[in-house]
Amino acid sequence: MRVKVREWRESWVTDYRVRDGDGKPRRHIKAHANKRAAEAAAKQIEKDLDLGTHTPAGQSPTVRDAAKAWHDYCTGEKLEQSTLAQYQQHIDHIVKLIGDVKLCDLRKPVVKRFRNKLLEKHSRSLAKKILTSLKSIMRYHDQPPPDVTIDMADRHEVDIEEGDQIPTRDEINKLLAHAKNERDRAFIFLAVGSGMRASELRGLKFKDIDFDHGVIKVRQRADRYGVIGPCKTKGSRRDIPVGPPVIKALRLLRKSTNRTLVFGTSEDTPTEYGNLVRRMWQPLQVRAGVVNDQGEAKFSGLHCLRHFFASWCINSKKRGGRALPPKEVQKLMGHATLAMTMDTYAKLFEQAALDAADRADLAADSAALFAVA
Repeated sequence: MRVKVREWRESWVTDYRVRDGDGKPRRHIKAHANKRAAEAAAKQIEKDLDLGTHTPAGQSPTVRDAAKAWHDYCTGEKLEQSTLAQYQQHIDHIVKLIGDVKLCDLRKPVVKRFRNKLLEKHSRSLAKKILTSLKSIMRYHDQPPPDVTIDMADRHEVDIEEGDQIPTRDEINKLLAHAKNERDRAFIFLAVGSGMRASELRGLKFKDIDFDHGVIKVRQRADRYGVIGPCKTKGSRRDIPVGPPVIKALRLLRKSTNRTLVFGTSEDTPTEYGNLVRRMWQPLQVRAGVVNDQGEAKFSGLHCLRHFFASWCINSKKRGGRALPPKEVQKLMGHATLAMTMDTYAKLFEQAALDAADRADLAADSAALFAVA
């Protein structure tokens, strides 16, 4: 065995040698709580040495230093400012809990405790993102992360349903009727008729609208800082066919402005998301009577319009939908995977499947099945 376990100065240690970068062997001794812990550590070190993933404690950075190196790398890769800011928020949470821990000591028990502490303080969604960032930090330093996950169990998810997270058709018509100008009206038409993300709407240029064929070409987006950049994923870059009412509204808007951005400011820069919500979206809902019990805007953000488009694509013909197959819905929504589409709109797909069943055949089959009863 290359790793020795022995008693030394009233404690148990692992004792072994590893060649440094210059090829010279260097001795490493680490103390453990007891013999059993030392033997378990020795087995893990042996395993890591065989895989070529072992880093001695003396050469391993702390999680704090490792996280900074990873963030510096992401900055050098010129990731979007909003992405870097989100990563920094994750790092702040990580460092607060385990910043002084050596990266090589992030074994499964340690990461499990970290996971549990995250769930005590944060939502499952945020905790999962922070844990994912920790794993990215470990991979950047060539250290395989342990198999510790946060399962987004069904009991922690909310079904997306019409009237709650999705506006009804009546509510959409009220919103269009109370839009105070061509810009607001075109925005609602396009958001509802294309399912584009708010960042994609804010970064859309008139040159990316094919007015003759009724197609929106999603090629760029505006981040939270107003910086326009390419779509974040390959799936986000897509062509979305839209109906004549949407194209008509966009034509009217184009006639009334000289801007290159469809929904830009007077200086032709991306409108801030917060301004869209506070100055257009929420007042529009109040004017249209789309409000909650307190008389406030019913929907806080714009994502409900994207959900409306998805429900229209998924719903059966008898419910006024398009009854599109899941793969086509994924493509139109710009989701990275089909699983994301199916998980997000599981309830809607279930209802569409039920609507698609031939009720006449079901009645006949049931009568035959229970004929003996």
